Amino acid sequence: MSPLISVINWNDNWANGCVFPGNSNNKIVDLQMEGPSCGPKCQEILECTHFEFNPTNKMCRLKRGRMTQSQAVRHGNMICGVRKGAEAVDWSNGNWAENCDFPQSQEISRHDIHPTQCGGKCQEDDNCTHYAFNQNDGKCRLKSGVADKKKRQYLADSKRVCGLRY
Repeated sequence: MSPLISVINWNDNWANGCVFPGNSNNKIVDLQMEGPSCGPKCQEILECTHFEFNPTNKMCRLKRGRMTQSQAVRHGNMICGVRKGAEAVDWSNGNWAENCDFPQSQEISRHDIHPTQCGGKCQEDDNCTHYAFNQNDGKCRLKSGVADKKKRQYLADSKRVCGLRY
């Protein structure tokens, strides 16, 4: 049976016998550790979106970039997983990402501007700490309060963008 056809049985956000294909440029770091610590370590590292663990040498490889469970392929005794809450939110652009919002934050103003201008508008306002843009209504929402990349909420809506003041 081809490794691409074999079923991977997921236990929440991780599974036995799988890896994520792709080039080594996605690697953040390799760490020696026990298997149960690999997933939680990915949760601690902001840019980590997925991980692989090799039980033979106890090596945990933390990776970045868009990756979903459906992209995993069968591979021996390896363990792979995706970061909880990282679904499709990719911060590789720096201080902004697609498919997200900061819904718990206080909105301080709305603006009818192009999405590429939303970050700059936030920079101009001393009270703005982060922003969200919704292409459904064309509004850039400037927000204030404590916000970081971990406090964003994933939204399965490619018409939304969120970002932090840089």
